[in-house]
Amino acid sequence: MLKSLLEKKEKLMSRKLIFGFSLAGIVIFCLIGLSIYLTNGLKNLKLEYEFSDLERQNYSMISESAEGDIYAHMFSKECIILSRDIGQVDVKKVEDCFSQYGPPYVVLGDSHAMNVQNILAKSNLFEFIIGISQPGCRPHTASSRCQYESLIKFLKSNQYLQPKIIFHQSGSYLVKDKFGRWSPTFESQVFYDSASVSSVIKYLDRLTEFGSDVIWLGPFTEYRINPLKRLDRISEVPSINFEIFDNLEQEIVNQLPENSLFHYVSFDVIFQVPTNPVIEDCFFWRALDHFSPCGEDVIATRGDFSVLLEDR
Repeated sequence: MLKSLLEKKEKLMSRKLIFGFSLAGIVIFCLIGLSIYLTNGLKNLKLEYEFSDLERQNYSMISESAEGDIYAHMFSKECIILSRDIGQVDVKKVEDCFSQYGPPYVVLGDSHAMNVQNILAKSNLFEFIIGISQPGCRPHTASSRCQYESLIKFLKSNQYLQPKIIFHQSGSYLVKDKFGRWSPTFESQVFYDSASVSSVIKYLDRLTEFGSDVIWLGPFTEYRINPLKRLDRISEVPSINFEIFDNLEQEIVNQLPENSLFHYVSFDVIFQVPTNPVIEDCFFWRALDHFSPCGEDVIATRGDFSVLLEDR
């Protein structure tokens, strides 16, 4: 009897001990999780105790350039309109803006075109812009969710607009690696994607029926570096990037038919991407291949937009 009672007491104590250790473990893990949350993934601790003054300065500048998604930084004004699809645009607003400013500029393409729309809007030279752009949508990768066919239908139904259409897309999706994948690493050999360029050309030729002018604004040289990997110095745009994008542009120009109804304009005509990614305390890039909001500001104030403004 006594032995049985002692065994029961031992089992009860063992259970209490196990429960106590489990509870203590849970509390410790919760405290660790809370600590990580409060320090923003231990980032604040690293900034405070591991980074030098220069590293903290660079981290702050780079982080500010990448805050928020691209939609959060789109420039807004009365007749500066952005939509993922033309079917979502307020037709009455388009009519009112047309009455005030005449034919619009339609900026068309992927997320890089959203950069271009912001740059044009911030320049204060383009009063009426309709941006029909969304990430991942290009004429050679267009799906039912993309905006290209709906734009043609809209222009057919609203031929009075006679817009100037500016198409722009990422150049990284016009080159492939040896496995046929777009946006390859530039550390290995890349190959020109003539089939995708051909798709773009065919689509832009279709647009010329409805636009007073159609321009393919060529791709800009991309940064394609993670600047947070090394904060003691900020890497310049690699020379191989300029070489690849220069070769890409030459291949595009060579493929354009002589009787093409649209115009091709090099991005360099408007603004030459600088080797140094820091200009007047502005880190020029976000998300490896997009201009940061302050980078857009620099281009908007220093760019030459005359080639887009002429022949209106």
